[in-house]
Amino acid sequence: MAETDRIYGEILEEFRRFEEEIEKEHPLRALHHLARRVLSKIDVALMALDREIEELEGWLDDVLWALKARHGPGYITVKSVKNRYGKRYSYVIFRTSAKDIYLSKELGERIIKARRSLRLLKARKRRLRKIRTTVWGWMKSTEHYA
Repeated sequence: MAETDRIYGEILEEFRRFEEEIEKEHPLRALHHLARRVLSKIDVALMALDREIEELEGWLDDVLWALKARHGPGYITVKSVKNRYGKRYSYVIFRTSAKDIYLSKELGERIIKARRSLRLLKARKRRLRKIRTTVWGWMKSTEHYA
């Protein structure tokens, strides 16, 4: 996520630079150039997000396949419960048709963290795609000013 954060910083820097450019040239021409630069940076950010998502999904698939090889067909589920004092905690179970296998605390924490990161990365990717669509619209609507 560090790479995508760096790219976000570059995109914000482009918007700051746009404020300076708007004073020098026609505002719509400056908007077109801004949209083109931001679009290229968003494409780079989307590729970086895709790489990070693939890494996490690959790791989760490796864990699942290792469990399937050892215990047979099944799936991973995260159970979240409260203890008698009301404190919430979670544990990870590999469920087969025959029995439930409770995974170690370390592996469970890594799986939970990976799933949470995956969910956040996919949400970030959805937001970037929406932004990309908006910026693409800006670029196309100001194309004749370029």
